Amino acid sequence: MSRVDLWSELTHYVGFDDEDVEVLVQARSGLEPIFPDVVDAFSVAIEDSPRARAVFADGAQIERQKAMLAKWLVGLFAGSFDADYFESRARIGYAHVRIGLDPALMVAAMNVVRTELHRAVEEHLGGPEWRSTRRARLHRAIDRICDIDAAIMLETYRDDFAVRIRGAEKLAALGQIAGTIGHELRNPFAVMETSLHLLRSHLPEDPKTQKHLDRLDAQVVLCTNIVRDLMDLARDRAPSRETVSVVEVVGDALGSLPGSEGIVTVFTPDDPVANVDRLQLRQLVVNLVTNALQASKSGGPGVTVNLTATDEDLTVVVEDDGDGIAPEAWERLFEPLFTTRMRGVGFGLALCRRIAEGHSGLIRASNREQGGARFEATLRFVSHSGA
Repeated sequence: MSRVDLWSELTHYVGFDDEDVEVLVQARSGLEPIFPDVVDAFSVAIEDSPRARAVFADGAQIERQKAMLAKWLVGLFAGSFDADYFESRARIGYAHVRIGLDPALMVAAMNVVRTELHRAVEEHLGGPEWRSTRRARLHRAIDRICDIDAAIMLETYRDDFAVRIRGAEKLAALGQIAGTIGHELRNPFAVMETSLHLLRSHLPEDPKTQKHLDRLDAQVVLCTNIVRDLMDLARDRAPSRETVSVVEVVGDALGSLPGSEGIVTVFTPDDPVANVDRLQLRQLVVNLVTNALQASKSGGPGVTVNLTATDEDLTVVVEDDGDGIAPEAWERLFEPLFTTRMRGVGFGLALCRRIAEGHSGLIRASNREQGGARFEATLRFVSHSGA
């Protein structure tokens, strides 16, 4: 169903009409002064919910959500209920999906806002122009538009679920052939690597010859990495947990990446340890940093890697100073075989999601206010099963 059709269906289903639009617009001037109170009530609700606090653990993220809510409230009473309005609500929904907000918490937050608006109507709209019947119409209009907005945002969760299903189907198809292809190609690539090594030692040190050998070497490495990612995706191996030095694993990962010089790496504490799968953590860092290096406008110095370990989890944050994530890429960002790069294959982020979720964690993406992209992966030390 197209978004235009969905909007029409929703407005018809809840009975949202021109009278609702009119009364919402007329109420804006009287209710706008209390919008900050509504935002504050939203913040209190976050503080009172352990699960919500876990999602909005970062203070800057909470402030972004509060700013988003303030803007949402203005739009609720602006009277412009068109395609742009629908898109603005969908963007909020996708933002909730990206940060891993449980849809039940999203609905609960909507109820907090709705309750605060109803309370404000009774406390602030008591003049003669707001006789009881008119206030009743306003209450009805608030309920209807909040229902529509919640439905639009929930639709984004359905879209995300559909993406995951498509990804699972692709992985199932890949799994049937990945093992055979991987094993068949590994031997030829190993022969190529050995031959390149021998050629370097026997050919004269001619710059043009070395340039072509470097090109061959880079392409062999690229193909080897593609085969490795393909096999890792197909295996879906459960984490083999051990206590590892995060500094050591990350240093090994960055040392394997050409162009990683100048990357700023921050560890909290200075020498953190984590109960994770060593190889999968390394792969996660390699994939996220590779993407960041490809996107960065200034190479390694434009990439920052922050790793924070607590008693419960490890959070890996990789940021770059590139152009950020394009709007059309959001819905398929972690889907296998989806890529926006000319030479990309589309395995990296799908594998990162699998690694994070295999550690009972999650991965989130966002665009930085100062430009560039931000990827945050959390790996929990204890699985949901208690292992």
